[in-house]
Amino acid sequence: MSLVSDDRLRDLERRWHAAGAPEDDARLLLERVRAGALTHDELGLAARLGHPGACAALGRRPDDLPALCAALAAQDVLRARAALALAEVALPAWTWPRPPEEAVPGEWVRDAVATLRAARARPGPGAAEAGLEAAGLARDAAYEARGDGLWRALAARVVGFAAEGLAEPRALLEAAWLGASLYSEARCRDALGRALLPAPLQPSSRAGAPPEWTSEVEWLRRRLEAGALTPDRVALARALGYGPAHALLGPPPPTTDGAWREAVTGSPLAREVTARALVALAVDRLERGADTAVGRAILAAEAWLLEPTPERAGEAARAAAEAARAPGSFRPTPEFHLASALRVETPHEPSGAELGALAARAAADDDPPGALDRALDLLAPGGVSPLDVIGAEVVPWSLGYHDPVRDRVRLGRDFVARLTSYD
Repeated sequence: MSLVSDDRLRDLERRWHAAGAPEDDARLLLERVRAGALTHDELGLAARLGHPGACAALGRRPDDLPALCAALAAQDVLRARAALALAEVALPAWTWPRPPEEAVPGEWVRDAVATLRAARARPGPGAAEAGLEAAGLARDAAYEARGDGLWRALAARVVGFAAEGLAEPRALLEAAWLGASLYSEARCRDALGRALLPAPLQPSSRAGAPPEWTSEVEWLRRRLEAGALTPDRVALARALGYGPAHALLGPPPPTTDGAWREAVTGSPLAREVTARALVALAVDRLERGADTAVGRAILAAEAWLLEPTPERAGEAARAAAEAARAPGSFRPTPEFHLASALRVETPHEPSGAELGALAARAAADDDPPGALDRALDLLAPGGVSPLDVIGAEVVPWSLGYHDPVRDRVRLGRDFVARLTSYD
């Protein structure tokens, strides 16, 4: 670097520190590129992440999360570093202090993060395999943490998708989305910037500080008092087996089918909650997609849940009628075939067309409680409890953490199997 360039850099640094304007930062960053202290690729990555000075220097806006994650996934080194950064964002939610009697057995999340750190040190072909191994560890942790609280279960899912992102780019995107649900998008971008950018482009301060990780019960209480949650939503989560809601509202109701069915169908949001419950049961057993009548019925129910308009309800009604007339459209997922084969008893499988039709029927406002009762009567004994399936779908939405329906829709049909394994 020449003396002239060095003097100019110092002058631009003084101007930027004095005013702090993005335009001054932009001039400083462009001079650093000209002087060889930064590369154009580094400046471009900073702009993608939302660095104000880099955006001003290049005259562009930050990438949205899908475009950003696609760019990071295109390079092995960036992908491994980004995966670890997103996983580490979730760690405070996994490790917040708790009484010993509330401890979740195993340290799968910590082990998964250790595997990710090893993959970052050795990016390349072996990283994808390591990521899948870490995703399996985190999946076990998410399952164990379900009754313990959504913070820990959601944190484990972030780690799992970040790890799977080493093999599947869209999993990296889901980790970013869920990390934003757990904290904020700004905090996720901040963590990525610290992991990926050189010192002159590092975020100046930590964005979106996490909540105080002391008690999910207390966090629910604060949200109720602030009006961010309504009592009926917490009561619904309690009826569906959410542990912190039990602690907040008192002893849980009986775990009989009748008790939680009444909570679902008697909710002030009965139509939406029932439709979500039926969609959860259908997706757990059937393929969703436009190539079968039952798949179209599920998609129509999901479309109404994301946009509850009369037009969407009409589409759901038509899809329900079509599925009811197409008994041959039943096409269970391979995983469900395997689960059936491993059962000791021989279950009576429900009509796939009818199960999908019932989900669309609830969205069309045609007797939602009756549709749920009929679906539960159809389901064979054994396998995953309907309450577990419905709780995994309804509780995160009810408490405002994330929406599993939106997750599926935005990631696409061929990614659903990966999503459902973390619920």
